[in-house]
Amino acid sequence: MSASDPPGSPDSASKSDDGDIPESTSESSLTSSDIMARFAQSLGEGVNIVGNGQVERDVKTHTKKTRKKKVKIPNIRIFYGDFVHSPCRGSLVILNKWLLGVEDGKIIFSESVKKYGEILKEWNLKNFARDITITLGEGTFMMPGFVDAHTDAVSFLATGVQDCYSCDEASSYDRHRKKLLLIHDDRLASQLFAKVIDWTVSCGSTTVAYDGTHVESAARLLANTLARSKQRGFVSVDTCVPHEREADAMIQLTKTHDVISHVQQIKSATHLEVQLLLSAPLPDWLEQRVFDIQHEKGVTVKVSSSTPKVGSVVQLVKESPIQYHKKHGLIHDKTIALHSPNLGHDDLADLQKVGAGLVFCPAADIKNHTYTKLKRLISAGIKLGLGTDLKNSGSLSMLYAIRQCVHVAQQPPLKKRVDLETSEDVEIEEEISVEDDKTIDYQNFFYMATLGGAEVLGISDKVGSFEVGKEFDALLIDPHVRESPFFSILGKDSCQAMTVT
Repeated sequence: MSASDPPGSPDSASKSDDGDIPESTSESSLTSSDIMARFAQSLGEGVNIVGNGQVERDVKTHTKKTRKKKVKIPNIRIFYGDFVHSPCRGSLVILNKWLLGVEDGKIIFSESVKKYGEILKEWNLKNFARDITITLGEGTFMMPGFVDAHTDAVSFLATGVQDCYSCDEASSYDRHRKKLLLIHDDRLASQLFAKVIDWTVSCGSTTVAYDGTHVESAARLLANTLARSKQRGFVSVDTCVPHEREADAMIQLTKTHDVISHVQQIKSATHLEVQLLLSAPLPDWLEQRVFDIQHEKGVTVKVSSSTPKVGSVVQLVKESPIQYHKKHGLIHDKTIALHSPNLGHDDLADLQKVGAGLVFCPAADIKNHTYTKLKRLISAGIKLGLGTDLKNSGSLSMLYAIRQCVHVAQQPPLKKRVDLETSEDVEIEEEISVEDDKTIDYQNFFYMATLGGAEVLGISDKVGSFEVGKEFDALLIDPHVRESPFFSILGKDSCQAMTVT
């Protein structure tokens, strides 16, 4: 048997020292539970996987009994099978018969199975090949965990309730509703956030940026719940609550400052970050105060690029929100723009120039009938991620968001825009074409859902792809599991019978 032969061949057991995948790790001798348990052993602290539920690393010492003495098994695991990832924009790489080495939750090598023997020798692992090598089951593969760059934790409670889907992000009714639900009921908020986190994990999202709420106690609870769950999470603290009196606004910003301080105190032992959220432009003096907080705390600021249509906010802005925030120093490399239909060429150029990111939320486009020209965003060279945007989509599934991207790419781009003088919709006279967007395929959307989102959130050096040095943040996918959201049109037998020429 050669080193490149599939595991489980008759000769593999006797030749494991020569670089073959040992028989003991073949699919026939490992159950799904065995694979998951060994998978868990390879993970570092705080790293979860999605399979038959969350599995966390068992930090017990593993030993191998011999006649003379116990030998400690190295804390290295070698995964053998198929891997899929997107190492760069527009590229989808499928690694067949591949080896991925993991130690303490970090990827230490990524090589073809042909180099299995060399790897065992280089890392002094020949005596432990059976114990540390894990073969993925037939038809399964691994991919990076999804990165949901924008969703709303609070709206989960109102999913499916029609009157809670307000078109206006700055709607006082919407904010009042959230406040009534959460401000006096910490138990409800805690249960809600735990459910949201469990749901996103079950959907394959190992990293999620949650929009919290302006209610201080609820924002703290969301951060604490995330810290306990060990999911990599970002909590956005909403600063954009219109106040008639300056004193009220200052009280709100003081609470925002306190929440940020709280999250930064507990984040050292967790995968937790905090962000500032501006869902609509603020008066000049408030924008300046937000800038001061952002500069002091060094946090990311999320701004909505959608043009406000209601309330006193409209009177503030006679230009695009991006240009308005730019005047107040809030457009920089730690800025994340949300939504995209109203972005002009100047807005895109400014975002690209400073290295800001953009989260595309297809659900918002579909709901508001404002289809973004995706080719324009990709051509602009902006860091581009994908968000489920629960408030607009009603779903926390990144697979569903990817399918929505396909739908948006097939639609004509925005036919109307908001006149900044009258706040009314006006027709766009330029010629509409969807041919360019049709060239955008699943490879781009896969990138946006993994590495693209990691780049937007500033963690692409840690997660998003299977590159050496990154954290082993992965999903084990079996398309043949009953009710799996990943599916194969052909069954296993049909796939085996096919011959590709």
